[in-house]
Amino acid sequence: MEFPNDFKPPHNVETSSIESSVNWLHEGILFIYSIPDIQHDINEAKKGKELIKQLVYDKDVPMICDVRFSLPLDKEVRDYYGSAEGLRHCSAFAFVVGSAFSRVVANFFMGFKKLPVPTRIFSNVKEAIQLS
Repeated sequence: MEFPNDFKPPHNVETSSIESSVNWLHEGILFIYSIPDIQHDINEAKKGKELIKQLVYDKDVPMICDVRFSLPLDKEVRDYYGSAEGLRHCSAFAFVVGSAFSRVVANFFMGFKKLPVPTRIFSNVKEAIQLS
């Protein structure tokens, strides 16, 4: 797997993945890299939440998701991620965007439902980490 230079796991950190994303926990933050050009359906969303549960156990942690190269999510997937089940283990959520298109993807998710955790959009990974 090739990651963007500014969003990749440190060499000593183990990653876990499903078809649509690669995840790792580092310094108390859960990082989620959405694999480019993969359609993320409800089954992938549920697999992803199970993976997160395995990584964080019963803790609530801040999460940073790189959506710079992601495809838009279907309404069913957005609704799931915005639900109590979808946000379980999440204390705050940050999207990393890099283009007008990825910003639209993130805004589309945030715009339809008020999320019960602090949620922000960043174009800079370092800022997302510092504020998580």
